Amino acid sequence: MANDITEKALNEATLRLAWYCESDVINTYRVWLRYELFRGELSKQSYEASEANLHKFLETRNNATSQTIKTIESERIVS
Repeated sequence: MANDITEKALNEATLRLAWYCESDVINTYRVWLRYELFRGELSKQSYEASEANLHKFLETRNNATSQTIKTIESERIVS
């Protein structure tokens, strides 16, 4: 029984760590997109297309969390 609890706790910790790492990579990419937009190296249309592609990618992944998608939706730049 103790082994089951330990294994469950490790699995949950691993999932939390994986979500954190994934969200960190996604946020770093989005910061880079904004940086390129503000520098003028990326057009607004390209920026919006990149955001939409990221959103679509996350929606189609089997293990994409709804929290990650909600975060992206709430942080979109609105003109």
